[in-house]
Amino acid sequence: MKLIALFMSSITGIAVSSAHAADNNYPTKPIIVPYGNAQLYQKTGALTILGSFEDERMAAASDVIPLRELGYPGVVVPVWTGFFAPHGTPAPIIEKLNYEINAILKLPDVREKLANNGQTIVSGDPDVLAKVVKQDLDRYAPIVRAANITAE
Repeated sequence: MKLIALFMSSITGIAVSSAHAADNNYPTKPIIVPYGNAQLYQKTGALTILGSFEDERMAAASDVIPLRELGYPGVVVPVWTGFFAPHGTPAPIIEKLNYEINAILKLPDVREKLANNGQTIVSGDPDVLAKVVKQDLDRYAPIVRAANITAE
């Protein structure tokens, strides 16, 4: 049996759902899984990756075409991971955490591991993450309000 997959490259920790999705006891169906998990099943032929939600092709998956390139320009959903601290955390602590996290992201073994999972490293000062959060809020808040989506 072969499954088809769309992947969001920057999510990790969904190995269990990927394994269940590639289990031959499941009917063929489209799934959305992180590339780091999907690539394992793609290599064995159990999974066919149809495309990604990323804006550009990634070095780890240059053969996987972003949906934008397949004629769906509005289907770009970048996924990111960020580090947050509680509101009111003193600036010197934020600066120290930021410095250490950026130093870790520069380590060759960390860079290699993340790249092999299809992740792109973007580091910098806290304003870089704040800009990403604002862009996502601006993009998704109207959709959430229009659909009357609420937290449970």
